[in-house]
This record gives sequence, C-alpha cells and structure tokens, in this order.
Amino acid sequence: MNKVIILFIVTIFVNPTFSQSYGEVGLFVGGTTFRGDVHSTVSDNTHLSVGIKYRNNFNSRWSWSFDVRHAKLSGDDQFSDSQFEAQRNLSFQSNVLEFGTSVEFNFLEFKPHSPQSFFQVADVFSPYVSVGISLIRFNPKAYLSGNLYELHPLETEGVKYSRIAVTLPIGLGFKFRVSDRMILGLSGELRITSSDYLDDVSTRYPTDPDVMSKTAQDMSNRTLQSQGPDGDSWGAQRGDDYNNDWFSYLGITISYNLKKNPGTCHFNPSK
Repeated sequence: MNKVIILFIVTIFVNPTFSQSYGEVGLFVGGTTFRGDVHSTVSDNTHLSVGIKYRNNFNSRWSWSFDVRHAKLSGDDQFSDSQFEAQRNLSFQSNVLEFGTSVEFNFLEFKPHSPQSFFQVADVFSPYVSVGISLIRFNPKAYLSGNLYELHPLETEGVKYSRIAVTLPIGLGFKFRVSDRMILGLSGELRITSSDYLDDVSTRYPTDPDVMSKTAQDMSNRTLQSQGPDGDSWGAQRGDDYNNDWFSYLGITISYNLKKNPGTCHFNPSK
C-alpha cells in the first residue's frame, strides 16, 4: 500500500510536466437536488447553489481543488405518488454549508495557455473525474401553521443527531479553455453523506409522545391518516434507515488562471 501511495505522489509531483503547474480561482453556480426519506422531485425541489473554488493544477492531468459552497435542499411528501409518503405528509427545507477538497484527473491533456508554436497541440478541452471528501453543516426546518420551526432541537424521532456530516464527493465534468486566463467548466457532482437526517427523517415515530412538547408532537406526526395498526402512528415506520441521504450539484465554474502564459512576448520596442 505504501508503495502505491509513493508511486502516486511521484507521478504527480515528479512528472516532467510539473513546470506547467498553475493555480485558479473561480466561482461555481448551479442547481442542487436532494434524495432522502422525504419526497423530492427535480422540478419542485431544485435550488440555486453557489460557491468559490481554488484549484491547484500540478500538470496537464492532475489537479487538487478546494471548495466552499452554499446550497438549499428541500422535499415535500404532498407531491409524491406514493400513498405512504402522501399520507405521511412531511416536508423540510435546509440550508447547507459545505467545505471540501478533491483530486481531479483529466482524461485528456489540458493546458491553459495558447500553444507557443503553430505545430503544438492546443489541448483546449478535456473531460475529467473527481473524488474527495467534505464536511457539511445542515439545519432542517419545516412549516407548521405558517411558522417555520427548526426540527433538530425538537427530536421528532426521539433521537439526537449531529448537524455536521461527512460527505464523499464524486464528480464528472468537462473543462474548456476560453482564453489564457479564463477556464469554463461544466460538472455534475454527487454527495454521498454519512447522515440519514438531512431531512430530519430516518426511522420510526417515537413510541412515547407524552414526553414530547406539543410542537414536537405536531412536527413529528403530521399524518393525514393513521399509519399504525393500533389507530395512531406513534411507534410506526416513519423513514428508511437502510440508506443515508445524498444530494447532487449540476452547474458551471468560471475560473481565472493566476499564471501568465510563459510564451507571451514581453518585448516593448518603445523602451
């Protein structure tokens, strides 16, 4: 295993093209969709997401990027075709703040600067794949009687959970050189999370609602019709704890190359 890691480092940092290294700063704008226990559709639950990126390109193949993003996630059972979800009648919305880093690999050699010679390949385009790790902070909320409540402190399933989660970012994208300084990227990215509570739903309704506040009871059990065998829903199935929640991005990144084209002539005949 150690030999594999050493070989990977040597491949990136001791590559003959390491002199091509350069940094980029950029802005990400896109849409975010959610998949979890509460019903969510692309048409009704896609929200704007924004972020900033720093990408360090070691050579024409390998890059290491750092991202900070803000996104909104939501879901609503009333739009579901599933009878169980429609009767459950839950909903949520949550702002998500993400800090992440990932390694990118270009399938084609990508060079940010114009060729120094007519005989050189331009290398202005490449598909790429990325994988990394990130931390997210989320805060699910829902409306009741026109008021928006934070769900985490209400413990709607009688469970305390963290609003911080680890995610595994996986992405596939395309990058284009617009000019020596501007690079345009299009990417689709998946975030597999370590939490099943991004939507505040995972397991069962609490078995003893008497220990909960009235607000917690109302936010926990919003069923239009009892889903339990004993005439109410307490203790019955509320979510699916076999799979954690995940969300995805689809967007564009416009970045600025911090390194000038080394082939640019700086000769000024007036001096």
